[in-house]
Amino acid sequence: MSFLIQLKSDQISSREPPIPTSSNAIDEDVGKILNSEELMPVEGSGSGFELNDYYLDDDPDAFDPPAHYRLDKYLSTNYNPRVLPRRYVNETVDVSVKIEVYQIIEVNEPQQYMVLNAWIVERWYDDLLYWNPARFGGLSQISLPKDSCWIPDTTIYNSLTMDEAESKRLINVKITTIPKKKTALVELLYPTLYKISCLLDLTFFPFDMQSCKMTMGSWTHDNKAINYFPYNGSNKPAISTKHCLSNEEWTIIGTKVMRSEIKFDCCANNYTLLDFYIHIRRKPLFYLVNLIAPTGIITLIAIVGFFSSPTVNDVREEKMTLGITTLLSMSILLFMISDKMPSMGSSVPLIGWFYASNMTLIGTATLAASIVIYTQKKGIVGHRPSRSTMKWARRFGKMLMIKMPLLMLQAYALKAKQEKMKKQESQRKMSVWQRWQKIGKDLRRPTGATASLLGDNSPSRKTTLTDMNQPRDLTKHKRMRFKKRSITELTF
Repeated sequence: MSFLIQLKSDQISSREPPIPTSSNAIDEDVGKILNSEELMPVEGSGSGFELNDYYLDDDPDAFDPPAHYRLDKYLSTNYNPRVLPRRYVNETVDVSVKIEVYQIIEVNEPQQYMVLNAWIVERWYDDLLYWNPARFGGLSQISLPKDSCWIPDTTIYNSLTMDEAESKRLINVKITTIPKKKTALVELLYPTLYKISCLLDLTFFPFDMQSCKMTMGSWTHDNKAINYFPYNGSNKPAISTKHCLSNEEWTIIGTKVMRSEIKFDCCANNYTLLDFYIHIRRKPLFYLVNLIAPTGIITLIAIVGFFSSPTVNDVREEKMTLGITTLLSMSILLFMISDKMPSMGSSVPLIGWFYASNMTLIGTATLAASIVIYTQKKGIVGHRPSRSTMKWARRFGKMLMIKMPLLMLQAYALKAKQEKMKKQESQRKMSVWQRWQKIGKDLRRPTGATASLLGDNSPSRKTTLTDMNQPRDLTKHKRMRFKKRSITELTF
């Protein structure tokens, strides 16, 4: 055991001390100083006397190290941070973990991850890191940098970023000695920013609830060396949201911790993992105002436009224009939602089916409106549809429980009346010349006598000489002459 001393100020002079002639003289001087009553002992580390274990109380310039300074020097001298803090090799280090959620920064739906700001507290007992507080001024707790003692290699298994230098730049350990148990309680406290993968189920978007999991465990040591447990002291949960800041889009509705042991193919023993679950619910007000309400209004307009009449007095194509416009609006809203949705092949959100159904209905209504307008325009402007067309149209209408609009019935009745009046007018306006020309054609047909004179030898028109010598019917002859004269007068 070595003895290091400090001399009184009055024993230290400005002049050089006399050089002793022999080693016996040096030993005598040291013995005088050590046996002096002016030396006061200072509580040391317990492992031996060090520099400043003794000081001279009446020296105002002498260095008086505080208790935490001497304790830090003692711990750094008699401790190896590279080995497990157990007296025996077969003992296990039990590590308890607690998470204090401070803020949910981001939940990214397309890329399926969550950014979480949290405070982490890890606790374990270190059997190689303890001291007697009575020998260090009653000091029983000290805070040291994380490199001063052994810490577990706790890793987030589902973390998307492996660089933890930025998030763990403020790591310190708080050590509390327990002399009765000859051990020390070590607490590792640090803030962190985790970017963890989170599988989101967006079936009921924007009225969905999600559950994100954060898996923690040792990357190197199995449960024979390090065993993890959720912290359950003082009736406080292992994951707390008491000091969590509110998020504009999400609300934390609950938390849960589960402990499991998993066997990997690479290793002989099991690994202990802690699964911290955060249950969140979306605030749907933004989507109700910007997506659901406009969609409902557009759908209502499309339905009203579908049942409205395409004509009043003439054919109007605004109904088809309305259908195309609403279809374009629904496409824009669907494009806005697709930016928030991940590319999932297993399920499609209900709001996606809602938009697809509305677009199908609006497209069908627009197509039906175009067919109705085309048919009605053809019936009013051109010709009425054929009987076969009207037949299958009536059957199709019965299947869909649709009746022909009253305006179309009136239009077809008006069209039939117009066609009838047009036909009568055309008959009335027929020229007198055409009528008398028809009568003249009838009169120019040759009789039997004329046909015989013209050499017609047909049996039906042969006449005899006696027939020609018979006297004519004067009355008939006069009537024929009167008709010819009347025709001549009407012609000229």
